[in-house]
Amino acid sequence: MKSLSEIDLADNGISDWQQVFILLSTLNTLQFLNLSSNPLSGEMTSAGSISLQLDDRQSFPQVKTLILNCTQMQWDVLDLLLRQLPRLAELHLSKNGYSCVNLQSQCENLLCLHFNDNPLGDPAHLAALGNAFPHLNTLIAQNLPLTTLIVSSKSKPLPYTFSKLECLSLSHSCLAQWNDVDVLSAFPSLHKLRLLGISLLDQIDEEKQRGFLVACLPNVQCLNGSNVSTEEREAAERMFIRHFQSLDPTERPLSFHNLVQRHGELNTVAEVCLDPELVVELSVRFEDLPAVKRKVDVTLTTGQLKKQLSTDVVGLPPNKFRLYYVDFEGESVYQTEEMKFMSRKLFSYRMKNNDQIVVERKMSS
Repeated sequence: MKSLSEIDLADNGISDWQQVFILLSTLNTLQFLNLSSNPLSGEMTSAGSISLQLDDRQSFPQVKTLILNCTQMQWDVLDLLLRQLPRLAELHLSKNGYSCVNLQSQCENLLCLHFNDNPLGDPAHLAALGNAFPHLNTLIAQNLPLTTLIVSSKSKPLPYTFSKLECLSLSHSCLAQWNDVDVLSAFPSLHKLRLLGISLLDQIDEEKQRGFLVACLPNVQCLNGSNVSTEEREAAERMFIRHFQSLDPTERPLSFHNLVQRHGELNTVAEVCLDPELVVELSVRFEDLPAVKRKVDVTLTTGQLKKQLSTDVVGLPPNKFRLYYVDFEGESVYQTEEMKFMSRKLFSYRMKNNDQIVVERKMSS
């Protein structure tokens, strides 16, 4: 028991911190502790009792990972607790109802923080996390109601407070402006980012969403779980320039101007539709009658075409005539092919406008 390194006590109805401290004092090899979904939402009076239970010299340096999701723990209680965990490297505070951050002390050793599903919408309070954990390497903060990453002039900008951050997830937030992406591009150490489901992407065609983000984030090497190649970045930057240079100058983000300095303004790429035509106009000839122009759906089969021509042009049952497809190259016949197979689709002949269908009556035997 004393050699345990991990304990999961999630959803055990623990509300007395004294039990937790006894456990930590007894298990000096314990590195991982999960207390999620326990009612540890201590009031201010509880914080006072905690301080009495803890000797200022007492600490639990063995603990590296602490999970406190769904505990509703108050900041003053957490503040006292963190002082006793000098080597804590990973902390989970998701789903605790935090709309603000109020930590008085700094936790120098914390490298990874999970802060998902909290109602925190003010970027100044997000910056407070950076101040409290100055060496933070990884921040997972998904499903926050953040509408901007730009803090007021009285606060230090987020790239300053998260200067050591290398990995960040802000997926499913309410960020809706390109200048928020510009803020992310200024994080000095950030190279791994998840930014799925943000409001900004709702305005962009799905096939362009990743490319636009890649273009605006020159330092990010891994976006949404996939590495960014040099070729992908080059193509994304050019696509971004072409898109925004066609818009009003007031709608162009800072990233556009930075990219134009690198690549210059680019010619618009003509949009060419490579889809085959589904309806072509053919000339239908039967014996000595004048040729008839017909619009033909090339998704039909040869058998279906015969039935149509039987009624509209030929006046014979389908089994009484043959069809020949005449492929024209300009005004000259390129090739002629009998249309023998009734289930064959017409588009497989590569029919085009002004080609010809010749109808030949079968001879009676």
